[in-house]
Amino acid sequence: MSEIDIANEEAGMDEFYEQFPIKEIKDSLIEKMHDYLGEENLRFFKHLKGLTGTYSPVLKLNQERKGLPAHPVHFREGMQIRNFLRGQSECEEWNSHDFDNNWIRVIEKVIEFMEAKV
Repeated sequence: MSEIDIANEEAGMDEFYEQFPIKEIKDSLIEKMHDYLGEENLRFFKHLKGLTGTYSPVLKLNQERKGLPAHPVHFREGMQIRNFLRGQSECEEWNSHDFDNNWIRVIEKVIEFMEAKV
């Protein structure tokens, strides 16, 4: 079960998301995303997962000490990924909900792909 599935179950969101089915994530899309992100950015997401338990946390590292705003990964790095996905032929049938609901699954698949290569 993916982290987003667990979070949705805990929040009771299953019924809501049933109207937005999980999209097929093709191998060609995984390879394109791997090439787009590169090893360094994939390590960033693996690091986030290891530190916070999710690929899309809200980082508050210097919020109190330096008064810096929180860093919502969903809105920053997540938006970069969703924008990349919008330009891919494998995602032509996706709508905005599909991009929001599936970008983390794409990252999970890319990291699985990367770890399988090693």
